[in-house]
Amino acid sequence: MTYRCRRQALTKQGANLGKVATTRPEPIEWDSEETAPESIRLFERHPAEEPIAFEYYRAQFGLQQIVYSYLSRTLGLTTLAQLQTIPAILTALVLAGLFFTYLQLYNRLFAVLFLLSLACAPYFLSMARNLYWNPYLMLAPALAAAFLYQARTRTGQGLLLGLIGLLMMLKCLSSYEYLTSVTLLACSVLLVAPMFGDPEARPRWKLAAAVFAVCVVGFVAAFLIHASVRGDTLLAGIRNIYVEDIARRTFGDPNSFAGETGESLRASVWDVLKIYFFEYPGRRTMIVPGKVFLGLFALSIAGIGYKFLTRHPLARRDAYTFVVFLLVPLSWFILAKGHSFTQTHINFVLWYVGFMPALLFVAWSAVASGLAAIMNRRNQAF
Repeated sequence: MTYRCRRQALTKQGANLGKVATTRPEPIEWDSEETAPESIRLFERHPAEEPIAFEYYRAQFGLQQIVYSYLSRTLGLTTLAQLQTIPAILTALVLAGLFFTYLQLYNRLFAVLFLLSLACAPYFLSMARNLYWNPYLMLAPALAAAFLYQARTRTGQGLLLGLIGLLMMLKCLSSYEYLTSVTLLACSVLLVAPMFGDPEARPRWKLAAAVFAVCVVGFVAAFLIHASVRGDTLLAGIRNIYVEDIARRTFGDPNSFAGETGESLRASVWDVLKIYFFEYPGRRTMIVPGKVFLGLFALSIAGIGYKFLTRHPLARRDAYTFVVFLLVPLSWFILAKGHSFTQTHINFVLWYVGFMPALLFVAWSAVASGLAAIMNRRNQAF
């Protein structure tokens, strides 16, 4: 796409992402379904002989476009399907890596639930081959953090922390979506896994803080690179990104935006959370039905409370598992309130990135503990 844009002297206005369509008198709408088939026809098989226009999308730096365009030219990948094979394979490899690593760090049940919750989530499956989303970049920092947890030398830990920061930078250069969830998922293994080996163990707070810090550094590095192409100066680029992108996705002034964006900024955090808790399958059909989801949520909380009251040895493990993984989706739902209010068709997938396996695991633990208590009392009675 880059080659053809240059050949036809298209103005990209500093953007690496965008869409193309045949030139026409009326303006090209970004969300227009009419231009999507044209883009595929123009670029999937044969170069277009007719004049084309490029409508830029500058909200993201668009590293993936640079990389896939280079691979297309270098490896001779001429169809969309061939390019889509790359993120599909990488996503499968990273997910498999997490599964086998979690087998060692957590236990078999949690690892299997983690694998199935993503491998069976409808939207995650459709994201896996998507050239924009590249879910392997969302999961790769968590895999590196799992290796960090196992590292035994300072040198190894330093190298892995650097790798996590680099992976976060690559993720943010591709897209800023879900960056808080990606960060907390990476931190989660250092907070939860210790208690799977020893229920009395303490979370590795310092190492988790180091992971959080390098993720912030990776984000800042990507943000500054992006800002450098969004304005005549770096400060102008930073202001441009904040005004046009950050404010309208978080807590900006609703009076500065019209339509759905303004409505999303007027909505409260509770308005957003109600969507993701109580309209659960209403906006997107998922694996676990809404009433079952809420039932599991209540059962997990009740089970954790019961274990603390009875001083069960696994109370802390289950509480940390539930709360830490719950923060993974909640961080984005709350901090990116505007984005979460409008993008419900995709953001429901965040429930499945860590929290759904944690929910199922803790709920099962509550049931197992309850059954064990009943059997123990019955045995004592006899």
